[in-house]
Amino acid sequence: MTSAWDGSLIDWSPQPTNTTTNAVTSTEGSQAGVCGSGYMKWNVTGIVQAWAGGAANHGLVLRAASETATANYRVFTSSDETIEFNSPPKLAITYTTPPTLGALSVSPSAGSQTSSLTPSLKAQLNDADGGVLTGEFQVEHDPAVPAQGTGLIWSGSATGVQAGTTGSVTIPASTLTDGWKVRWRARAYDGTTYSAWSGWQSLAVDATAPPRLPLPAPPTPPVCGRPRAPRSPPGPRPAPTPASPSRTWSGTWPPP
Repeated sequence: MTSAWDGSLIDWSPQPTNTTTNAVTSTEGSQAGVCGSGYMKWNVTGIVQAWAGGAANHGLVLRAASETATANYRVFTSSDETIEFNSPPKLAITYTTPPTLGALSVSPSAGSQTSSLTPSLKAQLNDADGGVLTGEFQVEHDPAVPAQGTGLIWSGSATGVQAGTTGSVTIPASTLTDGWKVRWRARAYDGTTYSAWSGWQSLAVDATAPPRLPLPAPPTPPVCGRPRAPRSPPGPRPAPTPASPSRTWSGTWPPP
């Protein structure tokens, strides 16, 4: 349906506007001579996905392939009928929550640089629905350094990763070259839906060990004469010499 309608006023004519976009046909039959043999099913995934994407939901049109044939007809109950058949129409929706990515990292690494030609790329894979996920990884040349190459270098997957944990892949030997600047990204997959790709992560490959520098020569000790002998620990101080007693004279001076 492409326009609004009122169930209490609708009639054969005029009918609400409608379209055949994403229309589907069912060829299920019913038991001969028996009414109420069960539900018929139509896969209206395309229509419902359009609704989920923002298209207006005015309902569905149920129409016979030929509206002039009278030998082959079916009876359908409405949502208001709850007495004779009590089988109102149903819309069953199966959906999944798209997975997401958490932290990204490289091992070994120091910032955006790795000292290995076979580093491990890691990504946390999350899914509100739980379950087991797959992490997909891509490595390509850094567009800022076209002289080293362009485009995809390698891709790989980490399978059987429990939701909420980290998926890891190791770049195989002979894939990277020392001195390259590359970039990588990741995404998660739950078997039905992919997450968005992460942003590109820069990575510089520097696997050459720095040169070993010679040890410096020991410093020449200064020549300042004979070294001073260590001072011995202080001993007890000698007792002070008592002062001579003073004498008092009387009479003439000097004394006899």
